[in-house]
Amino acid sequence: LSKILTIGPGWPLLVDAETAKPHSCLNHAQAISETMAHHHHHGTPFASAGGGGGGVDFSVSQSLFDLVSNNSFASGSILIGIWGVVSASLLSLLWAGWRLLKTQVQQQLYVEVDVPSTSQAHGWVSLWLAENNQVQAATSRCKVVLESETGPHARRRRGGPGAKVAESRSKAPKVHFLPREDVYQRVTFQGHLMWIRFIKKQPPSATDIIYGGVSETEESVRIITTRKQAISDFIAACHEAYVGKLKTHTVIWTIHRGGNSWRVLDSRPSRPLDTVILEGGVADDIRKDVQEFIDSESWYYARGIPYRRGYLLYGPPGCGKTSFITALAGELHLVICIINITSECLDDDKLLSLLSDAPKHSIILLEDIDAAFKPKDDAADGQTADPGSPRPGRFDGKGIDARRGNQSRGITFSGLLNAIDGVAAQEGKLLFLTTNHIEKLDEALIRPGRVDLRAYFGRASKDRAARLYQRFFRGHPTLDDSQIEKLGQDFAATIPEDRMSMAQIQGHLMDYRQDPRGACENIASYVSLSRQATASDEDAEPPGLIRSLSRPDDESDESK
Repeated sequence: LSKILTIGPGWPLLVDAETAKPHSCLNHAQAISETMAHHHHHGTPFASAGGGGGGVDFSVSQSLFDLVSNNSFASGSILIGIWGVVSASLLSLLWAGWRLLKTQVQQQLYVEVDVPSTSQAHGWVSLWLAENNQVQAATSRCKVVLESETGPHARRRRGGPGAKVAESRSKAPKVHFLPREDVYQRVTFQGHLMWIRFIKKQPPSATDIIYGGVSETEESVRIITTRKQAISDFIAACHEAYVGKLKTHTVIWTIHRGGNSWRVLDSRPSRPLDTVILEGGVADDIRKDVQEFIDSESWYYARGIPYRRGYLLYGPPGCGKTSFITALAGELHLVICIINITSECLDDDKLLSLLSDAPKHSIILLEDIDAAFKPKDDAADGQTADPGSPRPGRFDGKGIDARRGNQSRGITFSGLLNAIDGVAAQEGKLLFLTTNHIEKLDEALIRPGRVDLRAYFGRASKDRAARLYQRFFRGHPTLDDSQIEKLGQDFAATIPEDRMSMAQIQGHLMDYRQDPRGACENIASYVSLSRQATASDEDAEPPGLIRSLSRPDDESDESK
């Protein structure tokens, strides 16, 4: 019936559509009534315009225009809003332009690289900083680390009631200083200025965003310099320093964080390979084979052969299988990565990932592989055994139980086989399997291509017993070498051939480590009292190696 306009704060007017006569809002009911009566008396439509006879369309746009033109407050608010939007857009464009310009200048002036703690290079850089005299002298805002906490022999701290007592009794630890978090340390490397700092950040995960959890802190080392090649050279120098430390220690890794990654389990001084007394030249043959594999990477790839090698060490317990692997790693400066196949925190995918993430040319050690997949004993459940299934405790490749075992979760047998030589299997590593019962292993596990070389570690012969005695007491202050050699022959003459393990003999020598004559005089009584002095005939297997695959230098057997 009418149009309401606001010309002042809170003062609406009623305007007649034909006469455009305003009426006060205080008497709007009377105005509406008079307007309707006027149009009814003259017979004209209420919403018609005089003069033209056409209807007037009071559209929304016209109403807004009238509102703005007659209301200074509304028009001023709209102008301010428009100015704010334009200003914010200009500021946003200027900020984006500044960031783009800053990024371009930074890329031209210097290079910034982050080394995350999950990378092996993080440990290399930390060791280099800890042993660099320039950094140790110039660092003023720093944190303290011990020598045992850096380098390849850095290990996880262990607690316990006697931990502090044992630490206090040891020699005074060597202290190193590293830059504190978020503090840049200037370093000069081969004439290049570098700024290095340790940073910590806590990236939110999807779970944290949804459920409000807290992510694990992520550490990294940030390196800033003018040339990317300088950073590459710096990382290479850090790695060289790390390898130099590795030459004096044997580092042992194990799984960490629920089986998702590796951690340093232990680090010990490298053991000389000749301290492991084996029959004939078995130790030297395996060492040469491993060294040849490490040096033959291009040979493997040129012929399309997967670059990996497997070894099986088998024989009675206590005959030096694990000791030999440890000494071999120290001799060739390799890292040992231990995987417990029976761990419930592992599955097939995690095993595949661990093998891929292990350091190149490292030793992947799976001990007592015969005990990893034990078949079900159907007789124990009161059920009749499947004629096609192997007897309990035996893997001969027949029957489903041999491949499934009694595990409802964890690593499956097929998952292990795929991790060893499947499509996504690891390359560049050395796989070592140990077992006390080779007859219990499935042939699929130890076939050529998965196990390339087998070595039998048998019980002690008289020759090995004599060499162990002579090495044990060599350099004794009261006996010369000729006397030690004579006592060693007498000592070995008392020991039965292939009836005692090397661990048993060494245990006896430890009891007389300060008395060479006493060790020789009392060996006869020790042999007679030993419960495991006898062995079955099936254990007396000739020592030596069994090769399952041609060696790289055997060009005539490439087709095999």
